[in-house]
Amino acid sequence: MNKVLFISFVFVLIGYFPNIVAAQSNDSIEEYSTTVKEPSTKEFLRISKEPSTDGWISIQGESITILCSPDADIRKLEARLRERDVPVNQEYRTLLSNRSLSMKDRLKARIEIILLRVKDILGMDPTDLHVTIKIFKTRKEMNGAYALMFNEKVFLYRNLKSFYVHHFKSIYTNEQDILDSVIAHELGHAVIDHYFSVPPPSRMAELMATYVDAQLDQV
Repeated sequence: MNKVLFISFVFVLIGYFPNIVAAQSNDSIEEYSTTVKEPSTKEFLRISKEPSTDGWISIQGESITILCSPDADIRKLEARLRERDVPVNQEYRTLLSNRSLSMKDRLKARIEIILLRVKDILGMDPTDLHVTIKIFKTRKEMNGAYALMFNEKVFLYRNLKSFYVHHFKSIYTNEQDILDSVIAHELGHAVIDHYFSVPPPSRMAELMATYVDAQLDQV
């Protein structure tokens, strides 16, 4: 889709935003709102710290890297990513039908399926996209990482279910709250921010990511 036409569509979409939110079949966007207002690059580098993931489970894909807490329940994570009927192409359908496929590879496939769907909904396929998805054991641990990165003295501490930070090209979520809807929303932010040379205003990006969630299982 032409960028100008897409942006025009988003502004039209603003008028329908309440209906889109109401149409979501899972948690409302307010519960995992992820528009993180980042400081200037100079200030960010001075105050931010990436939480350590030493010893975490690592699963590598072409466009994604998944890092899971050492005590993560991979089977549970994979199950929570197939609660909605996301369209699956024949390649992944065949892959998932293989009973010998490891649970780690199933988890990776589920996220890759959601990523393909997100790109299709947005009409965006950035060539340089690579996102790290960090899955903490609990929401409390994840929010502790948020506080570490954004320095509570400067930024208000928020009880988030997940969030995306473009500076680190990373999605942060947790085993308690992860869902296909949540991952789709965060991947929407990642795709949008990679697609445009200058990331769009936060409200516009949030509207587009919300639209992705609403359309995730629509054929």
